[in-house]
Amino acid sequence: MRNKTIISILIFLFISSLVACGSNKVEDSNGDKQEVNSVNVYKQEFDEEDSKKTLLFTLQKDKNKNKLDKFIKAANEVKYQTSRVDMPPSDYKLEFGLANNKKVSYSLWLEPNFEGGFIMEDSSHFAQFNQATSKELLNIINHK
Repeated sequence: MRNKTIISILIFLFISSLVACGSNKVEDSNGDKQEVNSVNVYKQEFDEEDSKKTLLFTLQKDKNKNKLDKFIKAANEVKYQTSRVDMPPSDYKLEFGLANNKKVSYSLWLEPNFEGGFIMEDSSHFAQFNQATSKELLNIINHK
């Protein structure tokens, strides 16, 4: 009986630590991890003379935590890369509102028929993700 209790406690602590590792933080401009309160998702449109971004929706941590976490997870995939990329204008702009009242922006490329997606903070901080993640984010954007 005592062994079962100890094992149960250890399993609980292990699962709790895994949940804590599923971070709801992103790096601010100083490189410090900050808790995310919200994300504004903008649709970006470009023509030869002008660019326009339109707010599609805002996800709040207290109202839309599961959806917000998916965007945070994508942002946390962004890493410094030794190569630089030159990309066309992005489809979407993500603007994370942080607990320290700062904002961090990412550009997001998602194509419905593409094999994945791409997220970039700047030309040397970016990540590519798989088709499943791309579809998941597109599903949130299209059904919000």
